[in-house]
Amino acid sequence: ELAQYLLREKSISAGWPVNVHPARLVLPDEMFEPLSETDKATVPRKPFLDPEYVARRAKAPAAARAAKRSRPRPQPKAATKRARAPAQDAQSEAGSDSDAMDVAVSADEESGVSDSDGDMSAGGQEPVFGLPSTRGRGRGRGRGGGGGTGGRRLQPLPLGGGGAGDGADADGLGALFPQRAAEDVQNRQAGAIASQLEDAREIDEIDAKLGFERYQEGPQRLGWLVNMHPTSVADPEHGSSRAAVDFYFLEQDGGSFKCTLLYKPYFYVVCAAGSEADVEEWLVRKFDRVDSVETVAREDLRMANHLTGGKRRQVKIVFRNVQDLLAVRRELQPVVRRNERRSGIVSAYEGEGVVRETEDMLVELREYDVPYYLRVAIDMGICVGHWYDVRAEAGEITLARRPDLVQRADPVVLAFDIETTKLPLKFPDAATDMIMMISYMIDGQGYLITNREVVSQDIEDFEYTPTAEFPGPFMIFNEADEEAAIRRFLDHIQTARPTVLATYNGDS
Repeated sequence: ELAQYLLREKSISAGWPVNVHPARLVLPDEMFEPLSETDKATVPRKPFLDPEYVARRAKAPAAARAAKRSRPRPQPKAATKRARAPAQDAQSEAGSDSDAMDVAVSADEESGVSDSDGDMSAGGQEPVFGLPSTRGRGRGRGRGGGGGTGGRRLQPLPLGGGGAGDGADADGLGALFPQRAAEDVQNRQAGAIASQLEDAREIDEIDAKLGFERYQEGPQRLGWLVNMHPTSVADPEHGSSRAAVDFYFLEQDGGSFKCTLLYKPYFYVVCAAGSEADVEEWLVRKFDRVDSVETVAREDLRMANHLTGGKRRQVKIVFRNVQDLLAVRRELQPVVRRNERRSGIVSAYEGEGVVRETEDMLVELREYDVPYYLRVAIDMGICVGHWYDVRAEAGEITLARRPDLVQRADPVVLAFDIETTKLPLKFPDAATDMIMMISYMIDGQGYLITNREVVSQDIEDFEYTPTAEFPGPFMIFNEADEEAAIRRFLDHIQTARPTVLATYNGDS
């Protein structure tokens, strides 16, 4: 009754309540506020909410409470009447014969773990807000029939479902509340999608500063492909994202641009012969992340007759984005491994009169670990270092290779090396070490940025030419501190807009 009152009238809630259990609290005088007359009128038969009852409980004799704690465990009904009389009389003098005795009991009050009741009654300190025990009362009415003798105590569960810790279904309530588990999954997916789209937006901003504006419409453009990078595009129709690849091009006049090609990722599932239709239906029914499925015939080098042109039917699973592909792959891999352990060979699935579950028909996953941008390049026949006609039609990008153009473009190459302070025989530590100089070359012109906090004096321009084949004139920038040196380097990168960045030991 107390729990229902608090949940209904006081709007107390915490996450997803699994259980609500009354408890006893020690409240300081300044925190204890008696009920208003309105609350008293709306909460009939709630003596445990009555300030007078709380005060009466605080003044109960310590001897009566000690007798209650030392009371033996409940006995058969006939013997109970004789054994419990002293404790019952003592508690009746304490004024504890209210209807609240029929409510569930506080665990620590019943077991006598704490002596706070007796201490407070003797010293006149904080009142106790709690529920008296109903076990062994002998009232002959209310819950439990015989005064609650032999009743089983229910251990309360914390509000909001504590226990396992934070995280995805860390409280173990997914089975109890499937709707909540589904909402948690959707929230995590939405957060991941938002993060991917934000990363893509930041990459677009950086690319624009380096001269690679996105080409989405307009006349056809000719470009020399210099790089490709996976990205994500918002998909308002499904409330998620779509996988795509950014292609970076250099133009004949020295300009540059990039375009985004949408392409759906996929992988193949090898299943028992003749079960392709059942597997397709099972996949669509089980995974809402799947965009489409189809059965295709592909060459299989493991087949004994593959040289004669024989092909194997495989189920192709298509997705809207890479995250969906990874999620489904993560669920299918344990199933395939289990089937491999059971069968050992694919032919073990063949036979008549054998009834198997559809998931038992899955034999192998194929091409599930191919990087997405390489998958697009392989399927579309796109290679870096070739000229392409890029066309935008109705928002879709198409690339057509120009084999007649063989002259390469002229990319800007920036090679740099950074020197730092460090302890002997140790690697540099960003927390304690500093950058003392940055050297780099752009198309044969050398530059050196020094940090005057480390370098004792300014350095003049110089030339370092180890051989006539590699001339090295260097221009010097003497900066006041480490931050100024880094800013000078980044500003020069934005000004030069290099196409290729080469580092010394930077790719390890």
